[in-house]
Amino acid sequence: MRVPLVLTATLLCVLFAPSARAQVLSDLVDRGVDTIPVPTTVAGKTARFGAVSGTIDMPFTGVAVEGWSPAESLSAEIRFFGGDDSPWHPMHVVRSATSDAFIAGYRSRNVRTATGFEIRVAVANGQEVRIGTAGLFDNRLDQDALPAPDGLAPLPASVSGSVVPPPLVTRTEWGAADFIGSPVPLANPSYDYMTFHHAAGFSATTLEEGVVQVKAIQDLHQNVRGWSDIGYQFVIDRGGRLYQGRPFLTEATSLEELPVLALGAHAGGANTGNIGVSLLGCYHPPEGSYCEQVITPEAYDTYVTLFAFLAERYG
Repeated sequence: MRVPLVLTATLLCVLFAPSARAQVLSDLVDRGVDTIPVPTTVAGKTARFGAVSGTIDMPFTGVAVEGWSPAESLSAEIRFFGGDDSPWHPMHVVRSATSDAFIAGYRSRNVRTATGFEIRVAVANGQEVRIGTAGLFDNRLDQDALPAPDGLAPLPASVSGSVVPPPLVTRTEWGAADFIGSPVPLANPSYDYMTFHHAAGFSATTLEEGVVQVKAIQDLHQNVRGWSDIGYQFVIDRGGRLYQGRPFLTEATSLEELPVLALGAHAGGANTGNIGVSLLGCYHPPEGSYCEQVITPEAYDTYVTLFAFLAERYG
């Protein structure tokens, strides 16, 4: 069986060029929204950098915005206007451990119908902030939050094969937060795709960096986007380490034990039978982007071995 490969920007991509930002943010949100800077205000020791959105013409439950700041401490908040006026609401901020990149998000249980919003980011006076593209999402549309499709059942992997899988940094070892709810099997009725993402501003070479970055991605996916867990089944750092993403549906602690894989949330509307792997680092095509990293030999070896193992054992 020929296994299609899908190459995509990650759910957590943070790039640096204006032409690239809207493209990568679209994997995290349902629709991108341009932002226009507003004058910075200073009150005592605090500077607030702000931006307002363009006109919104869709209902939504959340907003995410990307930004960059070298400040050690920052906070963000958002307010809505135009038929859905509101006071300032705090935003959840997730920062990269190895760059100035951050993503701030707001999510509500209620559907909003505002025609615009304003965002402001507070830092110590003298620090700088750049606010990039924002986007809207509607959690009511998430496959991750819907009941499991009828007939979805675990599929056994093949016990025979010649490819030795990469060692695995388990969820326990990287300190994963608990899955929200109950995971369901990935395949229905078969494993059909592998989708490879990159984490852009969330790069990591050492185990210490990798642990922090994988936890940050899980934080973003659970506490900003509102998914049950980190969206990917697997993550690879630049040192070639393979991290377990979503929990297995068995007690397996290595791929050699042929775990039953759980449904992910990495490719909107196309997660069934689709194994998601995110490469920590920035590998976006060079047209209009600041991504200048090249996949390391160690990461590439793990990537190839993982694909070969999963293709051989999971069909």
